[in-house]
Amino acid sequence: MKKIPLAALLLCLLPLGPSAEEPSGNVAARRVLNRYQEAVVWISAVVKVQMGGMGVQFGSGQEYRVETLGTVISREGLVVASYSMLDPMGTSSDGAYGFGEEEMQFDVKVRFSEVVIRLADDTEVPARLVLKDPDLDLAFLLPHPPQGGTPPRSFVHIPLERGGTADLLDDLILLGRLGQSLDRQPSLAFGRVSAVVRKPRTFYVGSMYASDFGTPVFTLDEKPLGICLIRKAPQPGASMSMSMSGGLLSSVVLPCDQILEIAEQATEDREKSPGRASAETQEMKH
Repeated sequence: MKKIPLAALLLCLLPLGPSAEEPSGNVAARRVLNRYQEAVVWISAVVKVQMGGMGVQFGSGQEYRVETLGTVISREGLVVASYSMLDPMGTSSDGAYGFGEEEMQFDVKVRFSEVVIRLADDTEVPARLVLKDPDLDLAFLLPHPPQGGTPPRSFVHIPLERGGTADLLDDLILLGRLGQSLDRQPSLAFGRVSAVVRKPRTFYVGSMYASDFGTPVFTLDEKPLGICLIRKAPQPGASMSMSMSGGLLSSVVLPCDQILEIAEQATEDREKSPGRASAETQEMKH
């Protein structure tokens, strides 16, 4: 029987293809996905917009069905989302809404109903909007308390209290979720910090995408950095569509500590009035 040289045998046992190690960023991103993918959820709501002016209401209002992404940030199911993505009119708050300096000013009222949080397993959890901060583009939603003695659910969430920091040109991990046409699968992407804004508050600016608004951003050491939101230029009377066309919107990451500070008020409101209706949503005052 012919003997096979030992060197040839060892070559047969080596793996085929390139032997270079996988980039550490890919490994970290997959770990983030495996740990936190269920914390990225879809939110749907019916939004009713009523307009009026000079003491006159114009019709019964228009209703829109909206869907956007959000991030669970507490074991009780508190979700943070981009308020601009929930409000189809792009109104910053109830009150004056103008279409030009010399034109008539309108009063716009926005009401939310049929709010549902869709979890990763397609479970639909009825919820309510409990706090909004249009200036920071924040909306906070809470599941309705369980009924009939059902024990409260424990939600997979992003621990914002363990938040990290980033510097210029640092790589970031973006955790998202695809839409219904793609089976709402979790998604990963990389971004990079292109600027750090310090005043009037800290924002990280980088390569983010519109589909990522309301979703978490992580550093390469797998710590949450913050939530991707929309930063609007101060432009009284500008709607969302006008701002988009005029280049008045920027994609930013609001750091974890700032979100937690405002989230505490949402939790306090829930404890004081657990049955608060969505139409009575509190607005954060700065």
